Amino acid sequence: MEDEELILPLDDIEKDIDPRDIETPDHWIPRNPDLIRLTGNHPFNSEPPLKALVANGFLTPLSLHFVRNRGPCPRLQWETHRVQVSGLVRRSLTLSMAQLAAISSISVPVTLMSSANRRRELGPLQPVTETGKWSAAGIATSLWTGARVSEILEACDVDLDRARYVRFRGVGYSSSVSIDLARDPLTDILIAYKQNDLPLLPDHGFPARVIIPGRSSERMVKWVTNIDVLDHDPTPESDFCVPQINAAISSPGPGEDVTTVDRSLLIQGYAFCGGGRKVASVSIAVGSSDAWKQADIEYPEENISLAPRNGHHWCWALWSCPADLPTDLEPGSLVSIRCRAVDQEGCSQPETMTWNAQGLGNNSHYRIYLTVVNISSDAGILELQCSHDSPQ
Repeated sequence: MEDEELILPLDDIEKDIDPRDIETPDHWIPRNPDLIRLTGNHPFNSEPPLKALVANGFLTPLSLHFVRNRGPCPRLQWETHRVQVSGLVRRSLTLSMAQLAAISSISVPVTLMSSANRRRELGPLQPVTETGKWSAAGIATSLWTGARVSEILEACDVDLDRARYVRFRGVGYSSSVSIDLARDPLTDILIAYKQNDLPLLPDHGFPARVIIPGRSSERMVKWVTNIDVLDHDPTPESDFCVPQINAAISSPGPGEDVTTVDRSLLIQGYAFCGGGRKVASVSIAVGSSDAWKQADIEYPEENISLAPRNGHHWCWALWSCPADLPTDLEPGSLVSIRCRAVDQEGCSQPETMTWNAQGLGNNSHYRIYLTVVNISSDAGILELQCSHDSPQ
């Protein structure tokens, strides 16, 4: 599968219970206390600091992976958990986790992004109905290991004359895909039981979850219990289920003090597009200028995964670009830097945000703001402070 050795991230999995969880139904789950909680103590919805997320590289440590939960985590056991396959099949199956793990497995890097990613930027336009002020860190990339759904369905002898959709049911919710997607081995749809070569954590679906590359993370059902083959679509996709081209700046980070000697500043970030589409380019612009400067992009996925050779890019790209700051800055001056990405089909991030009541799918140009704190004219040193929020 690989041309280069895949180096998994070092991860110090949390072993202690966060005091904030003690009085909640999740009192038994150790969690990284540095994750930013977005909906209070419970349910647990969190994201890491954006700069730390991207600085860790292509694969995200489990301790920095965002979490989006609707309620308590079910306390499931590997030994007793079962996944049932039924519906329009000639042979129903009930798979133990040991049986699932005995099916020939694949490991594929896949980026998960919440459809609520970058929701907080929409708030100033008009309040949204959904809770959780997600910044741009509702995204992460992991190496997922599991059994292909296509192979499971083949073993069940699907009634192809009537079957049209496959529904995945977890504890408390479900999603679905077309039968054609589910039966195609090149879509890499998995029932996964490992993440970065480790058993799934409770917040990420232990003991088994669905991975549907190219879709929003909300479609990838956790704690999966059932696979139903149906003649209708019980959970149709919304407009936000396939992430559109998106990019964000991770460095400089919010609240960071930055010093530059030559008025050049290295800007770094990520870019991602759903549906298996490749990020074709990323560029930045300083201030109100329409002079866009191309960034250097890294595509680690192309060296470690077969998916790009099959026409699918399931993962984010990481990019960097030096920004040349204006020469007429003085203490108190404010300068913005924005980024935009373009996918392989020529679709670009829109310049402005489009509000919706749920606060989903924001993929407008991403902006940071730099305030000049001090200028040392003798040495030419510029001291700046970064913010990811628009100044009032």
